Amino acid sequence: MKEQQDKQNDVALKIAIDAGVLIRCKKHEEIVFNGGEETQEAYLLGNERFSKGELGDVFTYRRDMTDAIKDTVATHQASTCSSCAK
Repeated sequence: MKEQQDKQNDVALKIAIDAGVLIRCKKHEEIVFNGGEETQEAYLLGNERFSKGELGDVFTYRRDMTDAIKDTVATHQASTCSSCAK
């Protein structure tokens, strides 16, 4: 169960980054922060990928995907890299 949850979180993070909602720091790749786009952009991209069947091995239900995106974006609300800001 935890392994599936981790996989869903990883895919949700990738969707949010691909949509520009979140971005990775160029110096500290492990750090992700707010990219400026609205969360709606990630939902749209995720729904497009879900409809194309690209996420079937990760998400059974569309709602699980949107919930994972919502939680992922909420977890990464900083506007800058915390390591660069030091």
